[in-house]
Amino acid sequence: MQKISFANFNIEYNDKDVNYIDDLIQELKSEYQSIMDFFNLTSINHPISIKLWEE
Repeated sequence: MQKISFANFNIEYNDKDVNYIDDLIQELKSEYQSIMDFFNLTSINHPISIKLWEE
């Protein structure tokens, strides 16, 4: 399991996710405010954890 951290979120992923992890990160960064608005959040106290699971 690999982990990458940003100010607003932490992502845990594995080797199978490497092909698209950069696209996912870019999308989360660009849509961060829209996501916050969707959940009616003005701020968060700690980074959101995102775990990508392999089946």
